[in-house]
Amino acid sequence: MNKKDFFASLEDYLELEGLNENSPLELSSLGILSVIALIDENFDKQYKASEIKEIKSVQELMSLIGTENFID
Repeated sequence: MNKKDFFASLEDYLELEGLNENSPLELSSLGILSVIALIDENFDKQYKASEIKEIKSVQELMSLIGTENFID
């Protein structure tokens, strides 16, 4: 997935603006579920809420998904 498209999707799912790789993430319970849905729909990967809860930045999220899944 193109990084720009990923940031746009993440912004839509989390109702945020201006996200990039260096952005911090503070996820609510609903935000965690939204991220789980985003990953499942776009990358066909499943994660537990406890795994997503530990994520503190967009970069950490991208690393969890696998940086090989992103193109510039």
